[in-house]
Amino acid sequence: APFQESHGGHLYCCVASLSLMHRLDALPDRQRTLQWALRRQSTGFQGRVNKIPDVCYMFWVGAAIEILGGHDLVDAPAAAAFALQCQADIGGMSKWPNYRPDPLHSALGIVGFSFYQPDGLPRMYPELLVPMDVLRSIRR
Repeated sequence: APFQESHGGHLYCCVASLSLMHRLDALPDRQRTLQWALRRQSTGFQGRVNKIPDVCYMFWVGAAIEILGGHDLVDAPAAAAFALQCQADIGGMSKWPNYRPDPLHSALGIVGFSFYQPDGLPRMYPELLVPMDVLRSIRR
């Protein structure tokens, strides 16, 4: 809505919903939406303008970029490096480097990491946060 704060999580929900309904064409300006998402990357991704990167936005914003077809426009090495900095010595991933890990940031960070450092990780279906193999099984 006009004069409201844009947010990476809201972006993902809208873009993924439109994609699942095969209605990405309903976006008023797909290129502008993609550009907004791409500008959320510094090293990792931030969820809002003027905020620091947070590993969960590797998924929220990264998945929106994937759905919108902008994968090749992301600085993948920087995104992957940020995610690796969020790994905790005790396991899992934290919101920020040198912070406590938690299940939410671990799950979303790993999925987001898989978009930019796919070696050894399953290809993910960004609209549903599941591996493509799982989606194929469900469809059968």
